[in-house]
Amino acid sequence: MGRQLREAGEEVTRIVLLDAYVPIPGQPLPPVDEVAAREELLTMNRLAFASGGPAGVEIDPSLAVSEQKERLGRFLGANGSLPVEEHITNMLRVYQANLEANVRYQPRPSDLKVTLVKATGGFPPVMKPHRNTALPLDKPVNGWEDVDLGELSTVDIPGDHFTMFVEPNDEVLAAAVHRCLAEEERRSANTLTNAGSAETTIAFNPLDPAFLNDPYPFYRALRENAPIHYEDTLGCRRPTATGGPPSKLCWARLSRSPTRRTTPGCASW
Repeated sequence: MGRQLREAGEEVTRIVLLDAYVPIPGQPLPPVDEVAAREELLTMNRLAFASGGPAGVEIDPSLAVSEQKERLGRFLGANGSLPVEEHITNMLRVYQANLEANVRYQPRPSDLKVTLVKATGGFPPVMKPHRNTALPLDKPVNGWEDVDLGELSTVDIPGDHFTMFVEPNDEVLAAAVHRCLAEEERRSANTLTNAGSAETTIAFNPLDPAFLNDPYPFYRALRENAPIHYEDTLGCRRPTATGGPPSKLCWARLSRSPTRRTTPGCASW
């Protein structure tokens, strides 16, 4: 998906995988078996909601068959636009197609940065033996450590492959994804765009570690193009062209260092 987005002209800075596995190559496709597929989906539901959840979502085997079918339909996204049985039949086709696509998939080398959000409880057995998909369950990073990537990191989430998406683990999962997005937003905030001599766009986050590590290209551009720069992330104006020494700007009302104390009335640039 990341490669396809790039080819379409989109900028892709990171791929976040939600407990995805790299399938073991060379295995046969799972045979089509609607009865087995229904039982697999019922098992997934029971695993996900075994410890509770919203009323009416768990499919208890003691329920009447008609009620189990209704709940399975809701579990699969039925909204009343189609009869439940027809919706289930359509979703079983989608489920089978996804299984076959997963078995066929082998990731190619890429310079993309990848973060795997990994369920610490692993992947419980849900597939029927004749339809089982071979996954590298013993690999610490779900097989992604064997793929040539630009960067690979992991974030552990409590729960297994199914319970990571439901209460109370869903909040931990959401927070982890939010952190990934926030990191990329901070990095993308540091940009210098030269559109020729007439226009230079300067945007940066002065609290970003990458900026703190090498701020001088931004300082140079600011001095040349924005003698007094308004910084949104700090909500203040900062003078950047001092006309020479001294290198410290003693003007506390404009800005104060967020990371260290300074002499009263003096803020380091």
